[in-house]
Amino acid sequence: DDKKAGTGDEEDGSGSKAELNHDIGLPASYVTANTTQFPLLWLSVFGNATGGLALLSSSKLMLTDIWQGAAPDIVTGSFATGYVSALGIGMAAGRFGWSALSDYVGRRNTYALFGLGI
Repeated sequence: DDKKAGTGDEEDGSGSKAELNHDIGLPASYVTANTTQFPLLWLSVFGNATGGLALLSSSKLMLTDIWQGAAPDIVTGSFATGYVSALGIGMAAGRFGWSALSDYVGRRNTYALFGLGI
């Protein structure tokens, strides 16, 4: 039985076909140590997440301080709570939406959209 190496037809000795490793790209250790893109990308994602959480944690206070004087009948405690809830749901939907878009159009194109400020 002449099996060619690298065709996926190799047997591992147990009677089952061995799975081949089809990793593509550079090793993670090389990317993290020898490129500037990884730390810059990591800092941008970290900054985005930190900013979003900071906004979420202070949004009720900001909403009531800024708008309660202008519209006291509308901006109540329950309205502000609903706003914070909607903001959190929107953030979660955005995370799932961007990840689904990334699966569809590719990671590089998704980050290009991030760079455009969309």
